[in-house]
Amino acid sequence: MRLLDAAGHCIAAAGFSKTTVEDIASHAGVSKGIVYHHFDGKDGLLEALITKLTTDWIEVSGLDVWIERTESLEDAIAGMLRGSLEYARTHPLVQALFQLDPIVARGLGSTESIKRITDEAHDRVVAAISSGIDRGELRGDLDAGLVADVVRMIDMALIDHLLTPEWIDVSDERFVDTCIEVLFRGIGGGRADAGCDEAGDER
Repeated sequence: MRLLDAAGHCIAAAGFSKTTVEDIASHAGVSKGIVYHHFDGKDGLLEALITKLTTDWIEVSGLDVWIERTESLEDAIAGMLRGSLEYARTHPLVQALFQLDPIVARGLGSTESIKRITDEAHDRVVAAISSGIDRGELRGDLDAGLVADVVRMIDMALIDHLLTPEWIDVSDERFVDTCIEVLFRGIGGGRADAGCDEAGDER
């Protein structure tokens, strides 16, 4: 754990490419040999670090957490999106990892441990959305897997714009609220036909 904490501190401060195994060992107060004894160099440390970060991120902002805190699935999804964004906003390591070379990031994203963690979290979102559809809380004509993918896409897009704010200011809470409202207007039970019901024909 001390090595991972040291790696996280160094990468958050200097970025992955500029951080060396020597830097990490020095910050942890151990020899470079100890690092190589426990990990396959800097890449092995990075994989373990991202696995831990992903696990912590999901534990803090995963849908399961918000379902226990709220009374509706929509509130839980909104809480998950806001919680995920807040985690990214308050953890400097997230920004450093999002700025990884795309080739490195793709390779790490396909590792077994990280893929398992993210797939399990995604499956729980799909199950929750399926339950919401069955209860009539969400529209009955939706595909739960596709809705879960849309939610994940919105989550990643918000975080991406938070870390690279040149085009969209995600720090504006009104923008985040609007994204969530637009999502719920599309998936909420009965909402899609509200305009037709009121006017008697198409909007």
